[in-house]
Amino acid sequence: GLVVGLTVVAIGTSLPELAASVVAVRRGERDLAVGNVVGSNMFNIGLVLGLPAFLADGGIPVPGAALALDVPLMIAASVALLPIAFTGFAIQRWEGGLFLALYVSYTAFVVLAATQHDALQGFTTVMAGFVLPLLAVTLVALASYELGLRRGRRAGVAAASGDASAGGTTTDASSTDAPATDARGPADGASGEEPGSAP
Repeated sequence: GLVVGLTVVAIGTSLPELAASVVAVRRGERDLAVGNVVGSNMFNIGLVLGLPAFLADGGIPVPGAALALDVPLMIAASVALLPIAFTGFAIQRWEGGLFLALYVSYTAFVVLAATQHDALQGFTTVMAGFVLPLLAVTLVALASYELGLRRGRRAGVAAASGDASAGGTTTDASSTDAPATDARGPADGASGEEPGSAP
């Protein structure tokens, strides 16, 4: 039952959401695609899981297999989304391809484990020894790069603000120190002629 819920039921119930997100992206309404995913996950956890647990006598028992693998992977996928979503506040095409590959790998592992296929051991070794560590390094590098960019932007803004303030202060000081000039010309008696002298 757990395998069917993780694969067939999950895909079947999520296909309308997938179609809505694809149509929204094609029309340029990308906020709708993000809101669809976030709202759907909130609805699934809060209502689809919460309401049956509220109505069932004794709650809903969580299988040990889900606690050992599926729930930690769900949390890890959510954590992995954070640095990707906040690098430029956009999920790039290659990042979307990365999540697609992770989902295909997860589904393949669930099916292989359920059928006890001979390829399960080799698949698990490759995923645990190479793919997942590489993914972790990539996410850490992305997060570090984005943090460096943000610190650089903040330092640039602070420097620009300081230069603008210093420039305004210099301008004010120069205008204050300038000597005042009399537009009326030389005063009476300053022409060099004695009063009352005839030409």
